[in-house]
Amino acid sequence: MPHRRGVPCRDNKCPNCGRTMFREGGYHHQLFLEKEKKKEEQEKNKKGEGASDGNHDQK
Repeated sequence: MPHRRGVPCRDNKCPNCGRTMFREGGYHHQLFLEKEKKKEEQEKNKKGEGASDGNHDQK
C-alpha cells in the first residue's frame, strides 16, 4: 500500500490481514522484524528438541 501524505502509517490497516501498518525501516518495523526472528528461532529449536541421535538412553 503506498504512503498517503498526511496520514500516519499506523493509522492504516493491512487490506489483507487487518493488522496495523508501520513505516518500513522505522523503529517499530525493526521491533517487528526482531520479534519475528526470535519466533522463527524458537520454532526451529522446538523442532530440534524432538530429534534424537539414539544415544540418550544408553548407559
